[in-house]
Amino acid sequence: MGGVQRTTKFVKYLPLFGWNPIVLTVKDISHFTKDESLLDEIKNLKIYRTGSFDPLRIYHLLGIKKDFTGINDCKKRNLLQLINRLLFIPDNKILWLPFALTKSFFLAGKFDLIFTTAPPFSSHLAGLIIKKIFNIPLILDFRDGWTKGDFYAPPTLFHSRVNSLMEKFVIHYSDAVCGVSRDIIDKLRYDFQKKYYVVWNGFDEEDFPEKVEVDNSKFILTFGGTASRLTDPGIFAKVLKTAFSINQEFKENFLLNFVGFQNKDKILKTFKENGIPLEKLCFSGYIEHKKYVEQLLKSHILLFTISEGCSRGFITGRIFELLATGIKLLAIAPEGEVKDLIKKLKGKCVFSYSEVENASEMLVKEYEQWKKNSKMNSIRSPSFSREILEFSRKKITEKLANIFNEVVQQWK
Repeated sequence: MGGVQRTTKFVKYLPLFGWNPIVLTVKDISHFTKDESLLDEIKNLKIYRTGSFDPLRIYHLLGIKKDFTGINDCKKRNLLQLINRLLFIPDNKILWLPFALTKSFFLAGKFDLIFTTAPPFSSHLAGLIIKKIFNIPLILDFRDGWTKGDFYAPPTLFHSRVNSLMEKFVIHYSDAVCGVSRDIIDKLRYDFQKKYYVVWNGFDEEDFPEKVEVDNSKFILTFGGTASRLTDPGIFAKVLKTAFSINQEFKENFLLNFVGFQNKDKILKTFKENGIPLEKLCFSGYIEHKKYVEQLLKSHILLFTISEGCSRGFITGRIFELLATGIKLLAIAPEGEVKDLIKKLKGKCVFSYSEVENASEMLVKEYEQWKKNSKMNSIRSPSFSREILEFSRKKITEKLANIFNEVVQQWK
C-alpha cells in the first residue's frame, strides 16, 4: 500500500544522508494485503514491534483473516468502519498508543527526533506525548488530510469537534509539518509560526528491472494499484465502449490487466453493463511491489484515474511510478495537483470526466500506432528523464533529511 511504500523508502534512504532511523511499529496484524519483500530493503535497520489492542491485531491473534474482496464484504467493511469511527477517536489505532509509549521508555536516549506519519492519526498523538516526555523535536507527516481529508467522515458532531481539536493541538505543539501535496499543507496551516513542507511521494529506481520483454500479441492496458471510491476504474468502461465504436477491430485485440487490490465483482458488473467482453479483463491481484512495477513495464498503455469530487490535493503514490515508466499514460481526473503534474510531465494525456470521447480517440490512436509496430515482441528498458528524477525516492528522502537537520539545529 502507498503509505507503507512512503515510510519504507524514507527508512531505506535516510542513512545515506546521515540519519539512522529507529522504527517503532506494531506487531503482525490481519490485513487484506501484505508485501513481505519490502522488509528486505530495510533488514539491516532497527525495527521495534509492540503489541496492540486494535482490532486488526486482535484478528491476527485469533487467526481471523481480514479479506474483503466482494460486494457483500464491502458492505460489511463499511459497517465495521462506521462502528470503528463511532467507538474510537481519531481511529482504532489509539489502542496501540499505550504500547508505543511503554516501548519508548526502553528506547530513551537512542533518538534525537520523532517523525510520525499518518494516517492513522493516532501515531501523531503518540509522537506528541513522546515529545513531551523526552523533550525532543517532533515532525508530523500527513499522507492524507485529517479533518479536511478525502477519507474523513465523522459520524457525529462530537467526533468532528474532538478530531478538530486533536488536529490543531498536535500541529501547534509539533516542530514542523510535512504533507504529500500543497493542498493538504494549505489546509493544515492553523499555526502560521510553524514550518510547513511539501514532501511528495515518488518512485524508487531500484524497483525497476533492467529490462523486460513486452508481449505484442495483444494491445495491453494496465490499471495498477488499489481501486477505491476515490480511484474507481469504472470510467474506463465508458472509454472502451466509445473506442469500440470508433474502431471495431480494437475490441478484438486489447487486453485490460488489473494489478492490485480490486473489487472484482463491482468491476465486472460495470464493464459488462457497458458491453465490454469480460474475457478481455485479467485480474492479477495484489503482488510484490517489484513484480507490480514489472507488470507496468510490460504494458502498452497505463490507465490512471482520480474520481470526481476528490480534493485538489489528493495524489496517490502510484502516479509517480506510472510516470517514471515512460509508457504512454491515459488519465482521467478532475482539476487538481495530480492533473497539473501529469500535464507538466506527460502533456495532453489527462482528460476530465466530460471528455470521454477525447480519451477514447487518444486510445484508438495509440492502438493504431501499436498495430504498425506489433510484428514482434520487444525489449523495454526504463529510462528516467531529468524531470521525473526530481521525484525519485532518494531525492525526496534527501529533502526530508534536510528538514530533519534544520529542525534539530533550531531545537538546539
